[in-house]
Amino acid sequence: MVIVEPWRTPFLSFVHFACGIRAARRLWPKLDAMATMIEHERSTYEQWLGQPDLIRRTVLRHFAPVREKIGCGKWNFTGTPSKG
Repeated sequence: MVIVEPWRTPFLSFVHFACGIRAARRLWPKLDAMATMIEHERSTYEQWLGQPDLIRRTVLRHFAPVREKIGCGKWNFTGTPSKG
């Protein structure tokens, strides 16, 4: 299983700040796309970001980690199915 999901990090906090700057959104199309996604899915997105321990515990119940890294506003997880 490979998972790449948004994760609250200092970098993501900066990106959220930049989403509020109109000029930055015009200059960086990916930032504009993220800001648009947040505008349309704010409650789900904030709920996801607010439950990192629950999400990680749930994944670890079903998958043994092979590689895991949190950085640049993302959680990167690679795992194999747990036995049991």
